[in-house]
Amino acid sequence: MDTISSLFEGMSEKYDSDTIDAFMEELPYELIHKLLGEIDKLGEMVISVREEVNALAADSVQAPYPDIAGDIWDTSYNDHPAMRRYREIYGDSDL
Repeated sequence: MDTISSLFEGMSEKYDSDTIDAFMEELPYELIHKLLGEIDKLGEMVISVREEVNALAADSVQAPYPDIAGDIWDTSYNDHPAMRRYREIYGDSDL
């Protein structure tokens, strides 16, 4: 039995099939939401490390990261069809 299906064993006794189908359709977008949150946390951590590295660089040397956050927030995934659907569910506020 597939793992996702096993999570919902017994749900048919409590919920109709349309409700279960709707819930199953939303699962990937909940995962995207959580992953985007983790991306934000990791991005902030990278910025913090880069600030430390720049602070430790000798005064006579150019800072290794003149643009601390320049390449961190690459949003190349935003044009993916799943992201368009994600925006329909969650809006743009979390991107």
